[in-house]
Amino acid sequence: MIRADAYFNSRSEQLAALALRYAMPAIYQFREFVLSGGLASFGTTVADTYRSLGVYTGRILKGEKPADLPVQQASKVELLLNLKTAKALGLAIPPTLLARATEVIDLADACLLLAQSGHRDRHPQGRSPAAANPFSGCPGSKFH
Repeated sequence: MIRADAYFNSRSEQLAALALRYAMPAIYQFREFVLSGGLASFGTTVADTYRSLGVYTGRILKGEKPADLPVQQASKVELLLNLKTAKALGLAIPPTLLARATEVIDLADACLLLAQSGHRDRHPQGRSPAAANPFSGCPGSKFH
């Protein structure tokens, strides 16, 4: 697990490459690591974090006392998986985990795995199928 840190965040490509070189499956907090070649991320988006920070700052600038403001916690998290990296590491991602992912890198492989497992039409509970299913682009999926 690579924790969120300004130093680490600025070196997402280097960390993803090192993890792959040494065959170390690593999970990151931000999606940028997965887009740089990391295996998986689970956490909030940087944009949502900054948006919440802006709202909080606005409330303070409008006169609310910081001590009176409630502690806030992220209400939205996302799971990204990189199948190219999983394949390079020799890992098999279970179809149930693929079906729950917010986004999957290397969609063609994910579609094939889901079609073989019978999970291609599943989507996480509580989400609208069209908006939440990362496999809506898979041939034969009912969520287009």
